Amino acid sequence: MNIIGIDVSQGESHATLITKDAEEIAFKFKHNKSGFQILNSYIKPGTIIIFETTGVYSAQLTTYLKNKKECSSY
Repeated sequence: MNIIGIDVSQGESHATLITKDAEEIAFKFKHNKSGFQILNSYIKPGTIIIFETTGVYSAQLTTYLKNKKECSSY
């Protein structure tokens, strides 16, 4: 199982992928179509994505992931 932790900021997020082999890969992406394509390249089936909902800063990310069915709200 892979886990992606995301630190959401205004317009850009910093993320770390932790693979099932405990490998850590850091990357960043902008909150636009090409940025979300970068994020998507790290998402595999069963990937857990963790981030703090930070109001307007995380709204685009939340919408993108919900549309992909990758995000649950708790």
